[in-house]
Amino acid sequence: MRDCSRLPERLSTGVEGLDLVLKSGLIGHRRYLVRGGPGLGKTTLGLSFLAAGKEGEPALFIGFQEPPDEVRANIASMGIDTSSIEFLRLSPDDDFFIENDAYDVFASSDVEQESLS
Repeated sequence: MRDCSRLPERLSTGVEGLDLVLKSGLIGHRRYLVRGGPGLGKTTLGLSFLAAGKEGEPALFIGFQEPPDEVRANIASMGIDTSSIEFLRLSPDDDFFIENDAYDVFASSDVEQESLS
């Protein structure tokens, strides 16, 4: 018989079916990367996880594209309460692109490397 007192702490993903597959959720104090194309549920999973946090525990959602009000409205239509989640948008407002010809997150010199061949 397995000693359950030594199993790592599990955190609910906020998605019941996924928690079942993961045997009670994600292992606590670990880092996870969720990736995939548009519309595959990355934002929904992230917000479900943040909404499932303990009451009074701070939660921060960092977005790059959609405005926070739009994200909140979309996720609310799925019945997920985001009232306890703080939203931070790291992309510039639409007016920025009207006033500027270009937008770079990184300088070319920061990301370009010499060829390995």
